[in-house]
Amino acid sequence: MQSAPSSEESEERRLSRSGWALSPHPMHQVARKLIPYAVTFLILGIVVHSLEPALLRWGIMTESLAGSVRFGMLEYPMLFVAAAPLVITPIILRVMANVADVRRQRRFSRNPPPSPKITIEEAVADQPVRFTCEFPDSLEVTSAKAWLRVGLLSPDRTAWMSAHGLSPDARPPAGLSTPLPDGWMPRGADGSGIGESTPLLIGQGSSQLFQEPMRLRAEGRPVTLQNGKNEVEMPEGPWPGSEYGSLVSIHYE
Repeated sequence: MQSAPSSEESEERRLSRSGWALSPHPMHQVARKLIPYAVTFLILGIVVHSLEPALLRWGIMTESLAGSVRFGMLEYPMLFVAAAPLVITPIILRVMANVADVRRQRRFSRNPPPSPKITIEEAVADQPVRFTCEFPDSLEVTSAKAWLRVGLLSPDRTAWMSAHGLSPDARPPAGLSTPLPDGWMPRGADGSGIGESTPLLIGQGSSQLFQEPMRLRAEGRPVTLQNGKNEVEMPEGPWPGSEYGSLVSIHYE
């Protein structure tokens, strides 16, 4: 069973997803789409290279494909060299995207725009959410959209490890990172969003400008924001109300 979190921990988890947030650079998505093709091509090259003598004997492969390329003192199979650009390209794209993300975060942190004033009326889980939005004069808004999103936040790492019968400092299950120093992960994160799945972050807690995607989520229909009263529909599905626990956290935003 999960222990009930303190009101301070619940408020911290809620505030960690409040305020301005940036979208990661589109090159992250391009790099993720290229990785499966690169891995498939590389594995295919390894298999073909292992069967190279038989393929040459049967006349299926030509000598040009079975050759090697010399770089310095070493020789590399032709198929491995052909797969190298496809393998290296996602890495280069991720580096370029991370550099661009860091620059965007720093520019945004130095001069953040004023936040609109949003007042939400009392809401229930099966009714549209009504709210009032007032944009400051200094915030030039031409077309802004709003929609309601609900989903599961990542479980607390300590509770997640305890559910597997492990201590917090033990070797984590597959998919989770090893324990990191304080401040490297947001409080309450399970450690599965480290490395290739997230862009480089600046700041800690609510000051981080990239939000980790919710594990399970549903989104309502977008509406165009107007100064004054607005209304957004609830996402489809039997979602309960907001709840913030160590293992299960239902969050609306």
